[in-house]
Amino acid sequence: MKSQYSRNAEIMVVDDNRESLGLLTTLLKQNGYRIRPADSGELALASLQNQKPDLIILDVKMPGINGFEVCKRIKSDPSISDIPVIFVTALNDTEAKVEGFRVGGTDFIVKPYQEEEVISRVRNQLEIFFLRKELEQTNQNLFNERELLRTTLMSIGDGVICTDTEARVTMMNEVAKDLTGWHSDSSIGQDFSTVFNIINEYTREPAFNPVKKVLETGNIIGLANHTILIARDGHERPIADSASPIRNSKGRSVGVVLVFRDVTYEKEHLCKIEYLSFHDHLTGLYNRRFFEKEMKRLDTARRLPLTMIMGDLNGLKMTNDAFGHTAGDNLLRLSADILKKCLREDDIFCRYGGDEFVIILPNTDSLMAESLVLRILSEIREAKPEKGILSISFGWDTKTSEGQDILQILKNAEDFMYKKKLMIKPSI
Repeated sequence: MKSQYSRNAEIMVVDDNRESLGLLTTLLKQNGYRIRPADSGELALASLQNQKPDLIILDVKMPGINGFEVCKRIKSDPSISDIPVIFVTALNDTEAKVEGFRVGGTDFIVKPYQEEEVISRVRNQLEIFFLRKELEQTNQNLFNERELLRTTLMSIGDGVICTDTEARVTMMNEVAKDLTGWHSDSSIGQDFSTVFNIINEYTREPAFNPVKKVLETGNIIGLANHTILIARDGHERPIADSASPIRNSKGRSVGVVLVFRDVTYEKEHLCKIEYLSFHDHLTGLYNRRFFEKEMKRLDTARRLPLTMIMGDLNGLKMTNDAFGHTAGDNLLRLSADILKKCLREDDIFCRYGGDEFVIILPNTDSLMAESLVLRILSEIREAKPEKGILSISFGWDTKTSEGQDILQILKNAEDFMYKKKLMIKPSI
């Protein structure tokens, strides 16, 4: 039965004896092979330059260029040196066989021919030839895939570190080298934790080792939030990453790949967004959204007594109408600056609405709040705005027990503020 590797194989048969050449040609054709006959070494070498056969059967003794010399020339030409050569020789010609192997032959067929032996040796050499070609192609494909993967890992914008099962670094791309400060190949063979020094941003305690965690669990692991990478030169930067197991064809873990990136810009951008979402753009004070969040957070027993102060600029609309909105904006900014100067560090001060301010005073009773308001009013009277008159009405109320509703306390402060406002004569 013909092997799958030798289907459609082409065989060059070289023999100066026409009877022997015809016999081999007929035998091989009957077994499904394509035959290219040549009756001399010179003709065979010329034919090889046009097209390569899959196998050469070469008679040893020929006039002109003998079989050994033909084989030597074939093996010295890189373009055809991989073609297997089977020599044809006489029975018990040991010396010829030794010389044949020396010049690059792969097997021998002995005269007179035995059909089964000829076909068996031809089939074996073709199978070896095609299997070698297949293996070479497989190796080339694997090399290409490995190079593609290596090039990809080396060129992507994230840092990539690979380790073995002992958590020793086996590969780092250029981004990883830049972020960690481990340049050239000094990191190879180092323990991962030595190269990848990470801590918690707030506690400054060492962060958990993601590679160790992956090796222990076999799962994909992400870094905890607020992780800081300390480079070899001491530079710190926030990072995000994930670590995954590297598995072989049998599913066994053979290492870990860590992909990480510098999130400094993302964090700064997030901080800006967060700042804008919680701050008033005109005064820089906290806004109403932040106030409502903080009011819930501070509404606890340990913050009692908790006082709320509501303030409202008097005559802001009249100032806007008389001098323009820029003058009104300047009064709002001036008011914010004065109040901030009078407040404690833990007090929460927000712009509540267009011309309203609200202050949360933890652990502050009503008498302390009244004293603070008087101090603020004294500062306001000393202020000298370029246009308009700075005047603010204040009201306050204090939560003294857990059973009181904080929203009702805020409403009481607002009602008290409006009562004060009614007593102020409008002016600019």
